[in-house]
Amino acid sequence: TLLILVLVGIFSLSNEVYASNFNIGLNGQQLSVPPVNVKLNGTNLQSEFPAFIMNDRTLVPVRVISEYFNSKVDWDQNSKMVTITRGNDTVMLVIDSAVAIKNNNRVNVNQDSIPRLVAYYGTEGKTVVPLRLLTELLGYTVNWDQGTKTASISQGEQTATTAPTSAPAGNQITGIKIVNGSTK
Repeated sequence: TLLILVLVGIFSLSNEVYASNFNIGLNGQQLSVPPVNVKLNGTNLQSEFPAFIMNDRTLVPVRVISEYFNSKVDWDQNSKMVTITRGNDTVMLVIDSAVAIKNNNRVNVNQDSIPRLVAYYGTEGKTVVPLRLLTELLGYTVNWDQGTKTASISQGEQTATTAPTSAPAGNQITGIKIVNGSTK
């Protein structure tokens, strides 16, 4: 009896987790992806095209996020290019390209951060990009809450903090190391 209860619990948990996924179309394939919560300046993202996680990246619809922060978004169907204009910044992203253009300068994009065209629920394709790519190119600030699986985005330039002219006693930087963790 105990074994049966454990198995029923495991199967019901896996079905519950699986049920939260939804299907997208990417490069002719149907994929099941988990949704992710996104907050924009503290407000939950309201969109018919939800954000999702794929390959440890939070992918978001470019137009929804960009327009929320008063950016102008243009789409060129022939070149499959989206152009985002925010203040003095212009960013051009081409579907399936590992190069972005920011203010006429080339920016190499990591392989897992390439803009993609995704079909939601059988609709026409929408351009999605990893949230981190938008934050780096447009200066948004992003935070991640692992417990609630929520990405929080706020408007504002990311500024580097300046180091104090003299370090407090006992606090010294002795080295910097880059570590590639499980969340990339």
